[in-house]
Amino acid sequence: MLEIEEVLSIVNGSFHPLKCVAEVWNHNSKICFRVFDSNNEPLLTVPDEDLNALRDEAVLFSTLESARFRIRHKGFELSEQPKEARG
Repeated sequence: MLEIEEVLSIVNGSFHPLKCVAEVWNHNSKICFRVFDSNNEPLLTVPDEDLNALRDEAVLFSTLESARFRIRHKGFELSEQPKEARG
């Protein structure tokens, strides 16, 4: 299981070169994140994910790949996402 800080770091770095801001809320039980374009316009908002579920790498990367697909579908190119958090 990933630590909360690791989840935040992975989420924040998963949309390069775009900016992503992830926040933990609801007593460390939920995470929300928003991806912004180069003009700081929001492209995608994921408002309410279960943080405990995302501490599992497989669930986290599946969730992020779905979000990345939605961003690419809007015509944006993203850097390759790492396949796992730890070597």
